[in-house]
Amino acid sequence: MDDTAQNQPQNTQTISVDGVAYPIADLSPTAIQIVKNLQVIEGKIQQVKQDELIFQTAKNTFVQALKANLPEQKDTAEIAPANTSGPANTSSDVSFLVSD
Repeated sequence: MDDTAQNQPQNTQTISVDGVAYPIADLSPTAIQIVKNLQVIEGKIQQVKQDELIFQTAKNTFVQALKANLPEQKDTAEIAPANTSGPANTSSDVSFLVSD
């Protein structure tokens, strides 16, 4: 939400939708409630993005700890290459294979 818009007093709060500024004072009660809901959702989206960064950092730390605690391989030519499909990742790929 913009706090100011061109040609409006500085104290007038506005919301900008598709490049058009609307004074909050001119909105219906329903529109004001929708604006409040959008503000809550935007805050939650930002929190999820921050949580994702925290989780990625934790994952990278655990991957590094795992690497430090893996037994050394005698012949690395026998190790199958990691699955390279999927989105790129800044950390090492860790796959969990379960056999019967």
